[in-house]
Amino acid sequence: MRFTGRLRWFLPSWCAAACLTLMILPLTACSSLSLTDAAPASAQSAVRATTQPDGYPNLNIPLPAATSQITESEREQLIEELARSRQRQQNGVDRAEAAAQAEALRRLSRSHAGERLRAIEATQEQ
Repeated sequence: MRFTGRLRWFLPSWCAAACLTLMILPLTACSSLSLTDAAPASAQSAVRATTQPDGYPNLNIPLPAATSQITESEREQLIEELARSRQRQQNGVDRAEAAAQAEALRRLSRSHAGERLRAIEATQEQ
């Protein structure tokens, strides 16, 4: 039996879905969270401290850092590490070194594959 496009809305599955939606909708309206429930008290006090009496934020107060900042020695170390990486990339990769690394990785994969096969066969024999 074929239904036309207008009659498809009255199928039982559509009616059931509409009824469930109408029944669940009032329940979800009661479960909303307020800011006091969702945010910790420290975050709320920080928000209140940075507002002016008229409610607008006071942009003249510097915000506290969320985490500890890096020290000057850590900054210098990061700069040196980035400079070394940049220099390595500009120099290019030595072909002999790259071929040696690739061959070492192939040997490693063969040995691991052999070990894994032995482990699988050992569990199948038991």
